[in-house]
Amino acid sequence: MIAPGPLPSTPAAASSDHILARVLRSGMRIAAVTLGVVFLAEVVVMLLLPHIVPGATTSLVEALVDAVGLTALLMPFVLSLETRRRGAEEARERLVVELRESLSKVKTLSGLLPICAHCKKIRNDKGYWIQIESYIRSHSEAEFSHGLCPACLQQYYPDFADAAS
Repeated sequence: MIAPGPLPSTPAAASSDHILARVLRSGMRIAAVTLGVVFLAEVVVMLLLPHIVPGATTSLVEALVDAVGLTALLMPFVLSLETRRRGAEEARERLVVELRESLSKVKTLSGLLPICAHCKKIRNDKGYWIQIESYIRSHSEAEFSHGLCPACLQQYYPDFADAAS
């Protein structure tokens, strides 16, 4: 029987202790839990091995050393996954912020607009009749440029319409 005492120190154990401490400090709780589960599963497998495979022998120290080695091997992979997950989460949060900012800038016109059938002025909330361009400009992000459609050009400026044709 092996006397209880400190586990043998290996470079893998020292390295995994350092990495595990860094993981816990950095807030990567999911990675720490994943590695803890891997460690415990390996210890259990190694302790059950003699009961499953005839002739196999494993001590508690061997099981712990083997579990530390496996955990140290898997740590960079788990940390890489956690780093990618955090990066994706941060990108998603930035996108949500950008979308909320964009949505706050969107102005929409809705409902019924009282409009003059002849001059096309719109009655605003205060009861004043204003040009449609002014109303839409103050209630949206739209800008206007003016021109003449062919029918209005012919009706109001027939000399220019004849010269343009």
